[in-house]
Amino acid sequence: MTITQFNNNYDVFHSFLVENADYDGYFELPVIRTSNQLPNKVITFSKAMSKAWRDYDCWVIFYEHDRDFERLWNNPKQYLNKLKNSKALFLRISVCTEICRLLCKCGIHIEAEQ
Repeated sequence: MTITQFNNNYDVFHSFLVENADYDGYFELPVIRTSNQLPNKVITFSKAMSKAWRDYDCWVIFYEHDRDFERLWNNPKQYLNKLKNSKALFLRISVCTEICRLLCKCGIHIEAEQ
C-alpha cells in the first residue's frame, strides 16, 4: 500500500483526492455529477484491470466485492490511465466519493446511481 507523505505526516485518508472538490449538504459530501446516458456494455473493475482487457467501449462498474476494487483506493494513480480509456464509470453512492472526485478531475466520465 502506498501512503502519500503530507507535511511530515502520512495522508492515510487520501485527502488529496478531494482537493478542489465541490461539496454539498449537511455532511458536505463531494458532489458527483450524473447524466441520463445508458451503457451498451459493462465490465467489472477487476476484469477491466486485467492485462487482457482491451474492449474500451464498455462502462466500468464496481458491483463486486470490495476486495476486488480495494486496490483502486490503495493506489488510485496506478489505474487512471486504463480507466480513462473506458467509455465511463458506473458507481454506487456507497463507493468512496473521494475516488469519484479524483477520477472526474482526471477527465473520466462518471455515472452515479441516485
